[in-house]
Amino acid sequence: FVVIAAVGTRPPANDREAMLAVAETVKCPTCVGESVAVSEASISKTMRGEIADQLAAGRTPDEIRAYLAQNYGDVVLLDPGTEGVAVLVWVLPLLGLLGAVVGLAVLYRRWGRRGPLEATDEDRRLVADALSLGEDEAVEA
Repeated sequence: FVVIAAVGTRPPANDREAMLAVAETVKCPTCVGESVAVSEASISKTMRGEIADQLAAGRTPDEIRAYLAQNYGDVVLLDPGTEGVAVLVWVLPLLGLLGAVVGLAVLYRRWGRRGPLEATDEDRRLVADALSLGEDEAVEA
């Protein structure tokens, strides 16, 4: 995945593309499910201006995201970090998937060990009762 991502990315062609590249990784604080790059909310326009100003001042995208997180809170970062509690966002789904695979493997092995089920006398009696009940209804009709 890393190789594909590294090959598939290209540097921004101009200042606007550089600003939008950073803005796409930042969530609009007042919008639902929109990045600062696409949101038309006034706060997003302000944040795009801040991003452009900081890029012009020579700051890196990571420095700009850190600045925005400090001013607006970590909730504006669309890409969770890989340190501290944020690492759980990456680890928990993988652990859940691993647990599901292990659980299914255990169940599969248990099912494979079971021999064929045999009907008990009680099972046979229940079937006979059900069949005789069905015959009684057929005779009445």
